[in-house]
Amino acid sequence: MQTHRAAKYKNTGVALTAAMNRKLLVSIFNRSTTLGPLVPPILLLGALLVLPRAMPGFASWVDEAGLRYLPWLMLTVAVALGFAFGQTRISLSAILVAAATYSVERFLFHEPTLEAQAPAILLALLCVLPGMALLYLFGEKGLLTEHGALRIGIVILGCMVMTWLPNHPDMLRSLWGRYAPLLRTISDGFALPKIVVPQLLVCLPLLVIGKRQESPLLGPLMGIAMLFFVLAMNCRTTFWEASQQHGGLMLMISGGGAALAWAVLEGAWRNANIDELTQLPARRALKRHLARMGPDCTIALMDIDHFKKVNDRHGHDVGDQVLRFVASHIRKHAPGIAYRYGGEEFVIVCEGDDHNGHAEALDEMREQLGSLKFRLRGRARPRRRPENPESGDAGSAGTIHVTASMGVAADENGDLSPQELIKLADKALYRAKKAGRDRLSRTGWKAK
Repeated sequence: MQTHRAAKYKNTGVALTAAMNRKLLVSIFNRSTTLGPLVPPILLLGALLVLPRAMPGFASWVDEAGLRYLPWLMLTVAVALGFAFGQTRISLSAILVAAATYSVERFLFHEPTLEAQAPAILLALLCVLPGMALLYLFGEKGLLTEHGALRIGIVILGCMVMTWLPNHPDMLRSLWGRYAPLLRTISDGFALPKIVVPQLLVCLPLLVIGKRQESPLLGPLMGIAMLFFVLAMNCRTTFWEASQQHGGLMLMISGGGAALAWAVLEGAWRNANIDELTQLPARRALKRHLARMGPDCTIALMDIDHFKKVNDRHGHDVGDQVLRFVASHIRKHAPGIAYRYGGEEFVIVCEGDDHNGHAEALDEMREQLGSLKFRLRGRARPRRRPENPESGDAGSAGTIHVTASMGVAADENGDLSPQELIKLADKALYRAKKAGRDRLSRTGWKAK
């Protein structure tokens, strides 16, 4: 009796541990698709801050090895990729950074006149930081439009100011004054004018504002490129030794160019692999996942019940809201990795041979969905979610009861490929719908 009870508790503990591990893996996967692309440029930024201290000759080696042209190469790549993939904001931002780099390098290292050094850095910061923020906020509407002409005008004006005004220090002094408090440097270790602080406090939050139909990481990646640029402008400081200053400028600008190019590539990857409406991985990502999987897996095909009636009765906008509502629920509670398969269908892939445990977790997720209320948006509904949405129906045009049918397939013997399991799951889904919907049907193994 005690042995049987101990074995039961042990099996329960193993099942709970397996479930927690599955949730952890799914959480890591979801975060990797949303925040993972931020890691490489952040690591590059950290490396360029650490290497000069760890290897004192590293930055000076950039000049000796002929890598002084690296920033121009990276910025050119960013411009070309931006135009090729329709991300003209990235291209225009890279052009702004290139003009600023030309001006600062010229007046700090090629024509080192003290009167021109500070204005060159100041003008670069005043033009590039607000310029990148404005380019992001304007959105992507093409260059042959009014918005496109405005953006091009901003870039041309910024380039002219950065390359022409430093040649006229008398005019600069008359505009700002030599000892204006905001133009003094912050410290010896951060030798930038104090005005950069309010600039960053205003510009960086603007880049976090999400924009529909675009990658949510476009703004943050442009913000990282902005940080590279700010640190590049800090090259004449005690952080860099005298022999490292030019190399430090080139390295940081190269990192900023790489971050801009990475932003274009991340957007292209997201367009190809992430479903725009639900933000779940799309069918192409599912195919890659299945191609590298082994036979020990459970695959579920889930379909929203009576979805056509929702579209016919309430319109396609409400149908899209229902899809996002269901996708959000699946993302939070699925025991595996969820994909948008097409239309109102979703595929959930659970790796491992615990077929019964996966099926129970999938059925629980499906039942939880059926217990939720989807509130229709009324005309008086506020834009922001109220603190207590259950307290009343203000702004609501009623509710919809959303249910789903599910077919689950697995292979005890390991003879079937994942593609064949999807076909079995589709047949099981058909049986669930034929049996009355709002239920789960399984196939391919015997329940224990």
